[in-house]
Amino acid sequence: MFIHEIENWTSFRWNADSLSDAIARTNRAIGYLTGRLSTIGFDSQMAATVEAVTHDVVSSSEIEGITLNTEEVRSSVARKLGVTVPDTKEPTHYVDGVVEMMLDAVMNYDTPLNHDRLFGWHAALFPTGKSGFSDIVVGRYRDESMDVVSGTFGRERVHYRAPEPERVLDEMNKFFLWFNDNKDCSIISEVCNSSSVVCMHSSV
Repeated sequence: MFIHEIENWTSFRWNADSLSDAIARTNRAIGYLTGRLSTIGFDSQMAATVEAVTHDVVSSSEIEGITLNTEEVRSSVARKLGVTVPDTKEPTHYVDGVVEMMLDAVMNYDTPLNHDRLFGWHAALFPTGKSGFSDIVVGRYRDESMDVVSGTFGRERVHYRAPEPERVLDEMNKFFLWFNDNKDCSIISEVCNSSSVVCMHSSV
């Protein structure tokens, strides 16, 4: 049985008390970093922001098995934030799309999430309508089944089977209602609000 096959599977609960220490440690670390940033001057703050976003973009892509050119990412981030960095390298359209999506997610974390915004991120990630050599449908939800599989041909192992395509729209609507509801995400919001301080220098 997969998680989405459990009745009321999105009704997650957690013990806030058990998370309080971890959140407090995170907030202290963010406060320390913010204090350090405030002493190094505006230009250095912006350079640090460029490096932090560049690291996030490159590391996030590696999770998907995609290796991005760090210099291209840094150049794209710097240009979009209006920062001058040495040894710039012209980024590809794909890198620009990934950076645009990441900056929107980080800088506008408190903007409600909806279908159009998500589809915009999707289009930014795949401006050519291709993933590698495969054609993909951009800007809408999938209309076919999706499995996470490993193993050689004939000996495949299914690790996860996603909800059937006819369920996706309804499940996404439920997700947006949860994600945009601050009352249900008070703990997450507390960390996000604190974490955003580090990146807010780029919005000055």
